[in-house]
Amino acid sequence: MAICRKILMNSLLISYLITGCGEQNPNSQLDAVDIPNTSIKHQSIDNCWVYATVGWIESLHMRSGLGSQNFSETYLMYRYFQDQLVFTTPSRIETAGLWVRAKHIVKKFGLMYERDFIAEEADSRQSARQEEALDFVNNKLRDQSFRDQLVSLSGDQRVRFVQDMLDQAFAVQYREFSTKVIPADSIILKNSKGDNISLTKEIDRWHLEFHNRSLFAWDDAGLSVSDLPALPPSGLTQDQKDLQVKVIKALNRKDPVILEWFIDFNARDQRGVFSLESIIDKEPGRQGYHQTVIEDYVADIIDPVTGRVIKTVGEGQASRQDLKALEENGRLKYLIVKNSWGVDSVSYTVGGDKGFHRIDASYLFGWMKKTDVNRLVPADTGLRGFILPRG
Repeated sequence: MAICRKILMNSLLISYLITGCGEQNPNSQLDAVDIPNTSIKHQSIDNCWVYATVGWIESLHMRSGLGSQNFSETYLMYRYFQDQLVFTTPSRIETAGLWVRAKHIVKKFGLMYERDFIAEEADSRQSARQEEALDFVNNKLRDQSFRDQLVSLSGDQRVRFVQDMLDQAFAVQYREFSTKVIPADSIILKNSKGDNISLTKEIDRWHLEFHNRSLFAWDDAGLSVSDLPALPPSGLTQDQKDLQVKVIKALNRKDPVILEWFIDFNARDQRGVFSLESIIDKEPGRQGYHQTVIEDYVADIIDPVTGRVIKTVGEGQASRQDLKALEENGRLKYLIVKNSWGVDSVSYTVGGDKGFHRIDASYLFGWMKKTDVNRLVPADTGLRGFILPRG
């Protein structure tokens, strides 16, 4: 099976390198595929979902002609901590989350510019305050007298008690910063058609389309654990092909699609590329789920009759004719994502800027072993799903 797996992966690489021989018409109108994005940031705690959501909103601002904004991820974490402490009495604060949680927080509590929440971090890639606040709150939760006091309170009294404690944790003053909160309803954007729309309504237009989340998906893959990592022998399903076309159409409209994916760090090479080929004959590395905003993509135009690659459309600019062809018969070759791991780690470079990562289609749709002892299935695909507009 190991030999068959290598043959399968090699054939995948060969098919990805095939490009069309025809020259692009030099008079064709060109259009930039890459999504407008703000600068790379560096999460200090387990909250990639907040960075992905804020990056997504900042991209929507740029697409709307409102310029580059720096909204505060730390403010959203203040509110996330607040909700946990007002409605529950946790043993410790949870930092992990999902886009669904982030959009709820934005709709409920609005946004703030970083300079208005923590002025000292307005120009920082990484927030030290988030980690400090997390340690502060978790230390409080280990104090039984604090927990007893929290449990004894309800309603507005509990909210005020929690806000006073969080003010200490984040070194802010609720009475001061609350006057500078920007309600989501008051932020007016342009949708992909150029029509005005509030951020609240724009948020409601987007949803997560899952990929392979059924417990039966692993059984349907036709693989055993000893085969992994590997692509399904039957190739892509029609649903997978249709999902790729949806994503291509959204990105061509400059919609900042969010990618939810499963990470195995042993699959990343020194160029910042995640591929299934990188973990052949390797044991699984450090793993986890992650969210990032897509910056750009590269895809093949497929002949619908023969299934052969007609042309590969690369990074950056492409003719509108090619973009239209991809929307009809496109297959993703790889995605480029804006990450939240800073610029000092191993990363992919875009236009001279570091901090991005490239994720090959083999990694997105291939299967790999999971090391999570609580797993329901022994494997997962790199792709979890895409957050994109409905329709």
